[in-house]
Order: sequence, then C-alpha cells, then structure tokens
Amino acid sequence: MQLYHVRFSTIDAMAHTPHFDFCLGDAAIASSFTYLKHHDESLSAQATEHFHTFCTANGITVHDAFSPQRAMSASYLQEWDRPEARLLAHARHSDLIIVGRHHTTDLMPANLIERLLMASGRPLIIAPETASIGTLKTVVVGWQETPEAARSLSAAIPVLKHADTVVLVSVSAYAKEAASALQQMAEQLAWHDISAKTHVIVGDSKGVRAHLSREIAERHADMLVLGGYQRGPWREALFGGVTESIIDHAKCPVFLMH
Repeated sequence: MQLYHVRFSTIDAMAHTPHFDFCLGDAAIASSFTYLKHHDESLSAQATEHFHTFCTANGITVHDAFSPQRAMSASYLQEWDRPEARLLAHARHSDLIIVGRHHTTDLMPANLIERLLMASGRPLIIAPETASIGTLKTVVVGWQETPEAARSLSAAIPVLKHADTVVLVSVSAYAKEAASALQQMAEQLAWHDISAKTHVIVGDSKGVRAHLSREIAERHADMLVLGGYQRGPWREALFGGVTESIIDHAKCPVFLMH
C-alpha cells in the first residue's frame, strides 16, 4: 500500500487560489506567497504525521521501498507540481485507488473522482468519512447489463472473496430477465468460490439511487460495488443523483470501475 501526497508548488497554488489576482502591490503579493508556502508545508507535515499515526495504530510496517512480504506494509510518497497528471500516472500504475470524498479545498478539480475513474483504467474505492472496523461481512453489487458493471464486478472479485455475504442487486422494469441475468452472474461467481445471493427490485433507472441506498441501509452493507458510467439514463443515475446521495454520503465504501 502506498499513501501518495501530491503538493502544489507555490506558483501553481497562486494560479489556483481564488482572488489572488486581486492582490495589489509587492507587499500583498509577497504576503500571499508566504502564506501559501507555509500552508503547503503545514499540509505536508500533517499528511506525514497522519500516515505514520495510521500505520502505527493499525500495525502496518512502513517501508521506503518495495519489500516482498505477506503482511500488510505501506510506503509514503510526496511529489510536487502537475498534481493531476502525476496522480493519474500513479493511479494507472496501481492495482487499486482509494480516495476520499471531495469535501476540502485542496486545489484539485472538483470532479477528480470522475476523472480518475475515466482516465486511470483502474478500480476506485471511495472511502466514507469514518473507517469501518472489522471484517468485510456484506457487499452489495449494483448490477446492470453494461460493460462497465461487468468490468467492475470482475475487478472486485478479490474483494468479494473476503466477504461473508455477497448480494447481487438489479433495479429493472423487467423482473424475469433481470432475475435470469443475476442467476447467471451468481453461477459465474461460484467458479471463484464466491456464494452470491440475488435480489431484483422492480423499477426504472430513476429509482436506482433510492433503491440502492435502501439496500445498503437494510443489509448494513460494508461495501457497494458499482460500474462506472455509460451514456444514457444509467450514466445520469450514477453521476447524477447517486454521486450526491451514495458516493458522497454512503456510510460504506463504494467500489467503482469504468
């Protein structure tokens, strides 16, 4: 596991800071420059401290370089400048990306999750505000007949193997066809030694958000697996309402792949 902290240079931070253009005079510009420099140093120190505190609290060995071992280990990397391009490059070179929700002013694009999902080619886990502690008991898989959902489910197989219960859920106006598809998916997962339950909810794409939210709550799900988005109503369902209500507010991690 690698924790990655990307830092803006002071010049880049100036370019992305609102109202900096309104600074008048050398004194005002110098003051803003100093503030941004100190702010960056403070964020860097906080990130480093958080990394070491987290690893110590969870018994994770810290390594500066790759070390082949079965126990979980972690390394810490900081880089400067071109933050979005660097982050995307590291994302493509990783098996899995874990990101938090965009609730702070970090100068990164507001649609960073969507851009990582579309451009990295890797699965993402969007972490909730508080970490869940314990085993992975229940995983809900939101299934639709799309290539994005198929890729997401395939990428999630190593995770599903650790779950006590896997539930394939489909929201469809055609219950019989949906039930048949889910049964086929359950049989496919059985080849991976994953025993999955199936559940069809009769409805259309406009109700996906509410239905999945209810499934997560009622089953006390520890993770939700979804495909990324495609064009059309399912895209709107995922990066429209579901982004606000599930990705932004779900109490469990959300596993996504495009």
